[in-house]
Amino acid sequence: MASRQTALKISHNGEVHRVRVDLNAFALGDLEQLFASTFHLTPGSFVIQYQDSEGDCLNVTSEAEYAEACRVFLSADDEVKSLKFFAVARTQAAFQENVAEPIVSAIENLIVSLNSAMEKVKQEEWAMRAQSGVERTGDALNQAARDARDSLEAARQSIQEIPFEQFVRETTDGLKTAAEGISSFAHGVVGKFETMIPNDTKEMIPEESEKKDEEPCVEESDKKEAVESENQVETALPVLTPAPVVVETAPPAPVVVAPPAPVLSESEMRWADQLALIRDFLPDVDVQRAVEALDQANGNVEVVLNSLIG
Repeated sequence: MASRQTALKISHNGEVHRVRVDLNAFALGDLEQLFASTFHLTPGSFVIQYQDSEGDCLNVTSEAEYAEACRVFLSADDEVKSLKFFAVARTQAAFQENVAEPIVSAIENLIVSLNSAMEKVKQEEWAMRAQSGVERTGDALNQAARDARDSLEAARQSIQEIPFEQFVRETTDGLKTAAEGISSFAHGVVGKFETMIPNDTKEMIPEESEKKDEEPCVEESDKKEAVESENQVETALPVLTPAPVVVETAPPAPVVVAPPAPVLSESEMRWADQLALIRDFLPDVDVQRAVEALDQANGNVEVVLNSLIG
């Protein structure tokens, strides 16, 4: 069988040596003897280890482990194939197995627990901020509802404070004053039309008739001219007759009386502001259903609107 020379690196306390060996004839005992002679170590006082592709440090204490280590190195993707072993004191190896590895494992578990706790704290913090934002929004909506309710109540009281008889009397007096003003204006217009009629129109027609009586012997041509001139005068000056002015009196406007306020139950009085705000968004909302939802949500309008809309 042809010999197969393979590069071998051995190290101890930072000191590294490189040799070439024939793996067909080089066994674990030869490797231990090479470490002892190279680094002046006492046989049995050290442990041979190697690092696999996953980064773990593994002990080589049997031929099977040595063969597996050679297989791992030779099957690697490195262009230059070589074996890499290092020696550590047996006490150091025992410390790593019994103390260091449990500590590292405990630290890793602690880091995982801390990360989980931090995520939980962040989630709780965001939840608290979201709840605080919802409460602030609910308070602002409740305040707006109270302000709108107060404004409507003040307007309703100002309307109810005016006596009904006074309102009717003032409306009737205003209509009478308007009718008298229209009548006076109509009489003034009629008087202006009468003064515009000329007096000469009334006097011209009798003068023409007198001329006919005084001159009976006028020739036929003069009579025709007189008749034509008389017709022209009558056509040119018509008598103006003023058109009658009709004065219409507007009927009194109907008086709208605000209906009495409905009687509210105890629950509706408790959530009056919230119900007013809900009616602004949902005019046809069922009052009983809205009151039950407000009782369950402790007056949170945003939650009630979401439940009613959903």
